[in-house]
Amino acid sequence: MARNVERPARSQALSLRALHCNGPNGSQAAVKFFKAILNPLSSIHLGCGFAALRSLRLVIVFVWWALIGFWLCAFAHASEAPRSFEQANKLYEESKFREAAKAYRALVQQGRASPALFFNLGNALFKSGEAGRAIICYRLAEQLSPRDPDIKANLRFARDNVGAGVAQRKSALGRFLGVLTPNELTILVTILTWVWFGLLTLKELRPALGLSMSVYTKVAAACFVVFGFWFAAVLNAQLGEVPSVVVANEAVVRYGPFDESQSFFTLRNGAELTVLDRKDNWFQVQDGAKRIGWLRANQVAPLVPQSALEGS
Repeated sequence: MARNVERPARSQALSLRALHCNGPNGSQAAVKFFKAILNPLSSIHLGCGFAALRSLRLVIVFVWWALIGFWLCAFAHASEAPRSFEQANKLYEESKFREAAKAYRALVQQGRASPALFFNLGNALFKSGEAGRAIICYRLAEQLSPRDPDIKANLRFARDNVGAGVAQRKSALGRFLGVLTPNELTILVTILTWVWFGLLTLKELRPALGLSMSVYTKVAAACFVVFGFWFAAVLNAQLGEVPSVVVANEAVVRYGPFDESQSFFTLRNGAELTVLDRKDNWFQVQDGAKRIGWLRANQVAPLVPQSALEGS
């Protein structure tokens, strides 16, 4: 039995996702956590007579307190999001789907994009009859959380419901590269960079540890290279292809970029395409069946957050 678009969420009775955010207790816990890390630093003895090495402890302490400051600022900025998010959820629960979509879009415009936000916006748009933009939202949510089964279920349901034809299928390499999101790869590569340079710095500061640290340094360097190439391949794939979705009720694909060109085939709202080229106000596209033709640019929207903000 197909899963209904209104019953994807694991944590709520309705279809909407909760937007998790730590309250004051979470803030206090974070401060205690950082203090627990900083306390041992205050008793570190580097065992070296150089003043530069002794000052390293002060630098580390400063960096940690700077991180605490950034975290508290981010927490204060994010604390307003759950109230607006819950207001949008309430509109959805009252079957005011267009109003709910407008409220979710306002959060996206504020830069508060998250899997839960795009997921709920996709639900509201689907209920409003904007199947194409709903699929865009589900796919944006999938990019941020590719292993979420609820997002996959709703995306599959929307595709089956609109009957928009064959969806674009990723190659084996594309599926492998998509195991980790760009955000996850960014964090991983950043951590590996700091670990690698940290080990190199430690070897310079403490020559006696050179031999014992060599293995760890080589492993960190190898991991950095592997995941660095992985990250570069993901970025190259994103720049090379422009996934798009038909957002018009009916889009006529033609053999050429002119209104006078002969019709090739017709696509429904929600059909997924890859944009290959552009000429004036026309896009050359390829659908899931590998058919290539031209359609007007205003009938298709690229897979970017801005596309979720457009429409009625």
